[in-house]
Amino acid sequence: MDGILPFLAWMEASELKRGLVTRNSRKSVELVLGRLGIGFDAVVTREDAPPKPAPDPVWVACRGMGLQPSEVVFVGDFEFDMLSGRRAGVRTVLLRSGATTTSEHADLGVDSFAELQEWLTVRNAMRRPYEST
Repeated sequence: MDGILPFLAWMEASELKRGLVTRNSRKSVELVLGRLGIGFDAVVTREDAPPKPAPDPVWVACRGMGLQPSEVVFVGDFEFDMLSGRRAGVRTVLLRSGATTTSEHADLGVDSFAELQEWLTVRNAMRRPYEST
């Protein structure tokens, strides 16, 4: 996906936990992640939970990252992603693609990882407590 590597690097630098939920096999995921040199705090494959749109794989990822669903933003590019996230009780972000451009189950729609990064940066800045000098 265009822009994913810089986005993941930004997440790591920002100390944001990263999870991956996929219908692919663990073997294929480990192969790709190893080739790209990418790591995640939680990886959930088809061997770990029922497939999306079930909420289970999202819950497994939340537990793997040590986060409550209310603390998680789930990004996907397909309607099953949005359904899975909504059913799991996380915030859902649709990364619009040629196949899926809208979803009634998405809390937000973005056209790029750069747009998502901007939204997360603003959101996190608003959540920081006020510091007096």
